[in-house]
Amino acid sequence: FAVAVAVGEVVLDGAGASDGMVVKLRPDGTIAWARGFGDVEDQQVLDMDVDAAGNVWLVGGFAGSMQFAGGSLKAPTMDPERSHMFVVKLDGEGAWQWGRAYGSAEDQVLSRVRVGADGEAVLAGSFTGPTMVMGDLALENDVSDAAIVVARLDAQGEPRWAQRWPCVGGCV
Repeated sequence: FAVAVAVGEVVLDGAGASDGMVVKLRPDGTIAWARGFGDVEDQQVLDMDVDAAGNVWLVGGFAGSMQFAGGSLKAPTMDPERSHMFVVKLDGEGAWQWGRAYGSAEDQVLSRVRVGADGEAVLAGSFTGPTMVMGDLALENDVSDAAIVVARLDAQGEPRWAQRWPCVGGCV
């Protein structure tokens, strides 16, 4: 959202052309809480999941920075033309637990997250360019211009493993 958005009684102010937001609804459909985050660059939440403890996991792509109540993320490079992967964990009340930004000089985005009963998450996304970095893991892509990536994170957001598969003809 680029301008103020009213979500029930809550107004979320937008700072750029595309900012992220998440809204938690109660079983009766009323709003429990709403959070907006972003800056003048683009931020997109593409998927979310809720773990057994009620924590909310968000994934997507962003440039610039994102500010949450209690924490923030800054893109690995400040090139507004590039998108970087992010994963954020909020508690059941929408408060910051932790967040991770991944990427390199090319484009990356996380488009799926699923959290298991053990509190660990499997993420899926894609990246362009020869290398993508997730924490201490570096994935090389010397076959094509783009690749699909699948990774597993522990409950604190640290990568356990990551795999990549080159895309021939483009990643979807």
